[in-house]
Parts: sequence; C-alpha cells; structure tokens
Amino acid sequence: MTLAPLLSACPTSQGPSTAIASASDPFGTSDVPGTPSQTTSWRHPATLGNGLVSDSRLDLDAPPTQLVSPLIDFEAGVDWIGFVPTHINKIKAGFRPATVDALVTGSTIIGTNLIDLGLEDLSTYVADDDTAYRSETKTYLFDGLTSESAALELSGPLTVGMPRPTAIDTFSLDEGQLGTSLVWTHDNSDLPWRVAVGRTKANFEQQILAWGIQGYRLISVASRERNGVSEYAGIFVADGQPSGSTRISLGEDWSTLTNTANTNWADGYYPSRGTYEQGSEEPPRFNILWAKEPPDTQVETRYDMSKADFEAQDEAFRHQGFHLENGTAYLDGGDLRYAGVWMRSDEYWHDTVVGDTLGPGDPNFAVWTAVEAQAKASMDLSLDGKKEGKYFRPSGTLHIFEGDQLVLNRAYTYAPAYYPDTPLNAPMGLASVSKSITAAAVLDVLDDNNVALTDSFTGAASMFANVPLAMISVDIASALTNTGGFMTNPDSYLDQSMVHFSPHGSYPILGEELYDYVVLGGHLGVGGTDDYWNAGAVGQFGYSNPGYSLLGELVRVQSGMPYESYVRTQMLAPEGLDGDIYADPGHRKELDEPIAAGLRAYLINDDHPYVKNPGTPVEFGSTMAPLIAENDWRPNAGPVDPAAPSHAAWQRYAGGTYLGGAPLAAGGWHGDGESVGRLARAVATEEAFFPQSVADELWSPSWWVPPGSHSKGEKWAYGLGWYVRGQWVAMAGGFYGASAIALYNRDADVTIVLLTNTRGNGLTDFANPLIGVTSSTPGLGALGQAYPCVDDPATVGTDECAPTMGW
Repeated sequence: MTLAPLLSACPTSQGPSTAIASASDPFGTSDVPGTPSQTTSWRHPATLGNGLVSDSRLDLDAPPTQLVSPLIDFEAGVDWIGFVPTHINKIKAGFRPATVDALVTGSTIIGTNLIDLGLEDLSTYVADDDTAYRSETKTYLFDGLTSESAALELSGPLTVGMPRPTAIDTFSLDEGQLGTSLVWTHDNSDLPWRVAVGRTKANFEQQILAWGIQGYRLISVASRERNGVSEYAGIFVADGQPSGSTRISLGEDWSTLTNTANTNWADGYYPSRGTYEQGSEEPPRFNILWAKEPPDTQVETRYDMSKADFEAQDEAFRHQGFHLENGTAYLDGGDLRYAGVWMRSDEYWHDTVVGDTLGPGDPNFAVWTAVEAQAKASMDLSLDGKKEGKYFRPSGTLHIFEGDQLVLNRAYTYAPAYYPDTPLNAPMGLASVSKSITAAAVLDVLDDNNVALTDSFTGAASMFANVPLAMISVDIASALTNTGGFMTNPDSYLDQSMVHFSPHGSYPILGEELYDYVVLGGHLGVGGTDDYWNAGAVGQFGYSNPGYSLLGELVRVQSGMPYESYVRTQMLAPEGLDGDIYADPGHRKELDEPIAAGLRAYLINDDHPYVKNPGTPVEFGSTMAPLIAENDWRPNAGPVDPAAPSHAAWQRYAGGTYLGGAPLAAGGWHGDGESVGRLARAVATEEAFFPQSVADELWSPSWWVPPGSHSKGEKWAYGLGWYVRGQWVAMAGGFYGASAIALYNRDADVTIVLLTNTRGNGLTDFANPLIGVTSSTPGLGALGQAYPCVDDPATVGTDECAPTMGW
C-alpha cells in the first residue's frame, strides 16, 4: 500500500530483486524531502483523521482465513468482522485500517452457489487519538466488470450518518471472478466522495484530471492485472486541499521508479500511500500517492525487506519516536517482500493567548511567567514514565485570577504544526477535583439541615439496614477525609455489571442503585473482595472512590434530590456555571468539546450500533455494559458490539470508564479552567453556599490528615476533600486523560487553575516546584517567594510552615 519500493539501484530486468541488500534506503537520508510546505495540511481532518497517529500495525503474522458465503452476499460485501480474527481483535482494541490490503484466493464450491474465498490480511492499521470511528472492511466479489462497476461506482455523501469509503484494494481470481475490498468509515462526514473501479490506465488518468477540476483528489488507489491488462480503482474526495498538495504515480516498476522517486523527493513530496498491483510480479508494479511534506517532520523509507527485516526496522524506528505511516507487501519473483514508510513529527508548543491583562510592567508578571513554564513542564512526556508515552499529544489550559479578575489566559498544545490549537476554555475531565465539589455539597446540605460533621455517617445517610455496629461510630468527617474505613476497589465498583445483575440496579449504575446494592445488599463489613467497608481500616487513610460515591448519596438523602441535580441547581446555577461544569457525558462527542482536549471522546453517529433508534435523541453505549434488550437501554448504555473498541478504548476513549452515575461524586465532573477557578474561589470566599465559618471547615486543622501519613498530595495535608498547605488550598485529581488542579491562596485572593489531558499529579508535578518544597529552606519557588507561608494561628502548637511540615 505505501511506498512500494523506491530505489536508487533497482533491477531493470524482469527478474526478482533478491540481489538488493535487505532494508534498502532509496534516499539515504532522514532529512525531509526537498523544501517542506509551510501551508499544506498533512492528512486533512476531513480525509483520514485529524490527529497524530499514536500507534500503527502491519501484522505480518496474520494467518490466512476463509470467507465462505453465497455469491449474492459477496456482491453486497462480506464484512471482515465475521471472518478475520486478527482484524476483529484490532478493531476491538481501537485500531482501524488506514489502508486495506489482502492476498485473496478463491474458488466456487462445486454443487452449490457458495464461494470459498481465501484471504490473508496485510493491511496497515492505526490507532489515533481522534479517530476512534466505527469502521467496516468489506470484500466484494463479482462475475464481471459490469456487475462490479454497477455496484461500486458510487458517490456520496449518501444520507446523513451513512459511512464513506476511505481505503480500497482490488484483485482478480483464476476462476474469472474479480473483486474489491473497501474500508467504510462511520464518521458522520459530509465530505463529497467518489469511487472509480475497473478503469484502464488511460481512463483512470482522465478521471483524475476531470474530477480534479471539480475539486476532487485521490486519497486511495489500487490496481490489478487481469487478462494481461492493468485495471485501476480509487477513492476521491473534495476536501479543499490545494491541487499541488498531492501527486500520483501509476503502474511504476523498477525501471521507472528511480527517476519518479527522486524527482518527487526533490520537489518536496514523500510517498504517503501506495499499493502493489495484484497479479503483477516480474517485475512488480506499484501505484504511489505522494504528499507534500509538512514542516517539522522526518521521513524514513525502506524496501525489499523480508518479514524479519521489516519487524526489525519497525522496532528500531519506534524506539526513535517514529510511527509506521504505511506498509506494503508485494510479490517479487515468487518472494513476499515488504516496503515501509516511517514518520516522526517534531512537535512543539502551540500557545494560545487571548484577553490577558498582564504585561511586563505588572508586579506579578515574572511570577506568572514561572507558573506558565511549570505548567508546560508538568505535561512533559518524559516525566518518570507517568505520562501517556511518546505517541501521545498533550494539551492543557492555564487560568490565573487576581481576586475575581482573570489576568492570565493560556491554552497549550504540544503537537506538530498542522494540528489545531487547544481552545482557551477547553472542557476537560476534572478527575478527583470532583471530590472537592462533593465535599462542598456535603457541607452545604449539612449546614442547611443542622447536621454536624461529628454526627454518624450511617445515621446521616439513613443507612439502617445491614450496617455493622462498629460502623455507626464513624462520623461524616472521617468519610470525607478518607479515614472512615471505606475500601478502595470492591469488585462491583470496578465491574458494575455485578450491580446490574443484582436486584438493586441496571446499567449504567446510578448513585442510588449503588447505595441500595451496598446497604440493602449487605456489602458493609462482611469481608471478601466485594466489601465496601472494613472496621480495621477506620482511622487509617484509604483513598476511596466508593466512599465518595456514598457521600454523594448522603447529599441525596439529606436534600431529597439526586446528587448531580443538587450540585447543578444549588451550587453551579447560582454562580452561572451549570452549563460549564457538567457530569461525564459518556461516549459521545460534545459539540463544544475540542478535538485537542477530547481524549475521552468517542466519535460516533446515527449509524453506530450504540444508538437506540436512528433519528431519535441519541443514547450512547459502554463496552462495560452487559447485553440489554433495546427497550431497557439507559442513558450512556447499550449493547456490547464486536465493532466497538474495548481495550485501547479503556484509557484513550473511555470504553470501559464511564464516570457518570454512581462514580460521579468521586471523579466524573467535567469543566473548563475558568469555570473551575470561579467555583473554587466562590467556595473559599463567598457565602453563596454556606457561611464562611462552614467554608473554613473544609481546611480546618481539626480534620487534617497530616503530610506523610497519607498517600496523596506529597507535602500537603488532606482536609475534607481538599488539600491544604499554608495559605494554599487545592482541589486536585488525576486519571486517564485528565490531570486537574485548582489552587487558591486564602491570604492573597489568588486562584490558579491548570487542566491537562495528561495523566499526572497536579500537586507534585505543578504546585510543589512552584512553592519550593524541594528545598530545605521554605519558599524558594516562584510562588513561595511571592506568597510566603504564614503560620495559621488556628493550628495551635503546630507551625505548618516548619520543615517538619515539608516546607
């Protein structure tokens, strides 16, 4: 499919090229070809995805498989999902075919109308942060060219929500039958497209010119040799790319490839896509799509490789930060050989700045410059392996308030030049910042109902059934400080299908259903791996997501309304934030959620199997969901489908991580940085929710878990769902695709919010270096100098600014 052999010393005879050294490099350089285009977009967003390829595969060990169906089914297209196990596994793991390539053999089964087609998958698959689209790969077989053209000479878009073709391959069989394989991508695109099949070279070249005048360009090409004649097929799209952004070479063999390759390379084009002409062999013929090389990239090409050579080259290039852009398998004198193109983008920071009131004359300008530098450093992919790896694209936003004035507004994207910038108010996952929101909601509802923090948690939460006697003495403050004995990972909290199949819930599990399962179902203090509470853990710090989920239900019991509704109506709406901070939307693409931040986005449309009824309000699904009858579907739930990602999706697309419903109070809120900053300051300074004396309880020394005695927030005390360090209080959390922190200084009335899509710890990666915790002398960091630590007089007998507290 790509870059078939591009050589500088290729054979001109009709024989195989086995004399060429293994893994030959046609250009002998890793420099970019010619002069890179500074304007052309590489891989236009409307064409083959809009993200940096995070991983790619050409599976050289994919075994041959058999597709057995009636001819009428082949004429309609037989989906690989039912026949090709390695293809199924890649699709489930979040990979899609960037190119489709298969060695196809076949014969008619005597006495029936069944076709037994042999297929060996040699396609190149990619997993891309932003292209988790549903895709279908289908193979079509016909008795003649007339039938093939009638079925596949198509154009689109057909109707909204229908798929579009993105890759093509063709073949012919000894029995006289001929066929095509197509990848259909369900990305809800309205991009105009056309397909041409079975064309002679002259006719195909005329079609390229004719459709080019109408704005169409070739994005995938294939050819086959049939009855001694080459027949061409291709997919064209009208995506607005400049006419000079791509070139095409058709029917090249060893005798012509050298000049073609060197000419295009010198003009600044690299071999982005290509195919081997099925049926040609002595010499093999190739079709190559050339693309203008974007800035800040490196390209490596190799050809004439054995399987072992290819795998060795692929491993070596990956260690250098390259990804496999495309791979090609071809026959040369009876030998199966491989060619490959690897690319590496030299990423750099895109900085977006809008509406700053700061300038070099501002007294805090130098401080905020240091804060910005640390924000970028916290997204460094090399930090102790804590981030997502070389092929991950970090993005983040930074907001700083002085009082209620937003004085610094930043958005960052660490990506190649062609990648879109992160918007300033990109909503991102807030992870355990959600616990701080829950803690504030708990204090609000307790204040309204005159319930004390020292009252029994079980009594306040109306837990009267199946509650161990020892648990009655656990107070609400202990639950909030994670010292109340609640466990970390009960089986049913990780696998909520257990709750679904119990008498108490149905997927996705809502907070009250989890509450019923735990309390009425008898999962408190009973031992075993599905126990939510342990008397032996009381008084010890145990960071408990299930505990905070149950604290959300305490809010429900005390207020009479669901936890989510309470937060939205009683806390967010009064501050005008109820549309900006919201519960985990599940597996959907929010219209206002930017591509650059939406790691948890799963892009689907009306034709996706998770949709309940096409044309009705969309309901989305989770691969955690058990099989449920359609009329039992709940919001964000649906059937397990073999075409949906389930493995790579866990971390990148949240295929196994829905944090709405029961887990919301522990980690499922989303929001943008400005809104989170305004909420954090409101909780700390205003009396919109509760009196200031109640707000002070969130970080009162009476409830501190001191630094060194808990596993979260090094050098920070843990209060009632908030972190404390001198005058700084913090909401902080991290999870797959989310690292969030909101810092508030109670003396200076300064708020700093950093949201990123990296997995990290905002306290240790961002706040601590700025405050200066790495020094034995307090306050040597930029924030430590600007806002020195002052002992809180409320901490009688304790100086939280002393070295013993980590300063």
